[in-house]
Amino acid sequence: MLKAVFFDFGGTLISVESDESAHYHLMESVKNRYGLNEPVEKLLKNYRGHTHSYPTPVEYRKNFGRENIMNAFMKILKNKKPDYEWFWDEYLKMHRKHVRLYPGAVEVLSWVKKNSFHLGMISDIDSDYLYNQLKALNIKNIFDSITTSEEVGYRKPDKRIFNTALKKAECTGNESIYVGDKIDRDIAGGKNVGMKTIFFSDSHTNSATEGFSVRILRGNSMLRSLTDISRGSPDFITDRLDKIPGIIKRIMR
Repeated sequence: MLKAVFFDFGGTLISVESDESAHYHLMESVKNRYGLNEPVEKLLKNYRGHTHSYPTPVEYRKNFGRENIMNAFMKILKNKKPDYEWFWDEYLKMHRKHVRLYPGAVEVLSWVKKNSFHLGMISDIDSDYLYNQLKALNIKNIFDSITTSEEVGYRKPDKRIFNTALKKAECTGNESIYVGDKIDRDIAGGKNVGMKTIFFSDSHTNSATEGFSVRILRGNSMLRSLTDISRGSPDFITDRLDKIPGIIKRIMR
């Protein structure tokens, strides 16, 4: 019996494209404040290169994401003195202003609630940013539970973050579904605790499905289950959030 549906946040509910827009405008602000000569595009490329230069530890370190962001900020400034407090405020402001939910996000969350399932979120994003963004998007109060790696001390795909979320929902993995956009973190982690998994893949993440015997069916096409389900492989794939209610109904048959 299905009791709970959990969602990832970044790249699943919020648009990757809008997140990129937020970072672009953030780099514009940095360029203007510090009088930097590099084009915004180059600043953004360098910034992203620095933020991705450290492997993400499975064990959560408090403010790891924020420290990584600040380190990248410092490096793109080179010899200029960074104002970290200003940058973090600007970071949150630009994300509040530019980040948007994917089409169908509010509708699918509302559908889950309307059908009396526990609605949960499991996210690796630092809590201060996550709650700031959920409030800005006006969806914080719709969730029955929110579980973060900062709270648990471990990141996805570690079982402990998923088991903490399941405990809050008072259900087992076999009684739940997880929706996410990362094969190695979301899908593998969900399946490790027995969840059914739905891989959300928009145009930015389709390459993540390479190597799996599945095709992504778009638009109004009927979704099908994977024919070769192995550890870490999603049970279903969709590029539209409004298809998820139909997938859930299919899982419940």
